[in-house]
Amino acid sequence: MIEGWSIVPERSAVNAAGPNVEVVHGDGVTFAYGADALVVIVDAGDRPHGNAVDDANTLMLREPLPSEATQWMSSKNRSNQPLLGFVKMAEGCLALGELYQAKSIYRGMDPYTGEEGSLTLAD
Repeated sequence: MIEGWSIVPERSAVNAAGPNVEVVHGDGVTFAYGADALVVIVDAGDRPHGNAVDDANTLMLREPLPSEATQWMSSKNRSNQPLLGFVKMAEGCLALGELYQAKSIYRGMDPYTGEEGSLTLAD
């Protein structure tokens, strides 16, 4: 397990998701989903209306997000896998530790299946 506030190579951050990892990239963010966890790696930098670290306690994810990431965020909640956060910096990835979805907003719901639409915001 990677300790919070340590800096690790990006490959180690991705590998924290476990075996059979799938990786997708969005605007300023990388998602890695594997057997052990969902990893979110946000690029360092100020993006007030994008994917970024908002403050000491909040990491914001905003649309557009890769459709796979939307599915993983939903399935992570159902399978109770940890959500691990990292900030990508020049020296490597700063481990934030385990994250918790405090708020998630989805675009609509399929009236036939009851499934949520695409994820538009998560913090």
